[in-house]
Amino acid sequence: MAKLLQVVERNKAANGKRFANYLIDLIIFYLVFTVVVLIIGALSGDFEGFLMKLENTSRLVDTLQTMGAYFAFTFLMEYATTGRSIGKYVTGTAVVKTDGTPLTVTDYLLRNLYRIVPFDALSFFGNTGWHDKWSSTRVINKTAYENSKTSTAEINDIGIRETAQQ
Repeated sequence: MAKLLQVVERNKAANGKRFANYLIDLIIFYLVFTVVVLIIGALSGDFEGFLMKLENTSRLVDTLQTMGAYFAFTFLMEYATTGRSIGKYVTGTAVVKTDGTPLTVTDYLLRNLYRIVPFDALSFFGNTGWHDKWSSTRVINKTAYENSKTSTAEINDIGIRETAQQ
């Protein structure tokens, strides 16, 4: 497990914001998913037949396809926006590594793969969500986190500037 910086832990997003992120992102996912399915159906040439095929899909196949699409959506959203999703933009939060290093493609993949674990969506009601704990990431309040990092850097620079100028 990666080192846990105090600046990360002090600026963790509240559970209410995490829940808002989840709801907003879930709504956006289903809107995008519906539009994509409708476009694929329209391009298939037999829209009604396509819809009938979807309707007759087994529950297991439907669940696996939806989980795969949700994984791809959340991974691409966080990767493309460097740790933010639409929900995180709305609530002013972002994903960071616990040790302060930039997230890698593997970090984003693992973080979003862990979301597939049953009941993970409810795990953030505890101290730290499972997909955050297992991937050594945290959702933080972006502005407060950046301000804390700047303040810490300025405190650490006291005395260095004066010495360098002499």
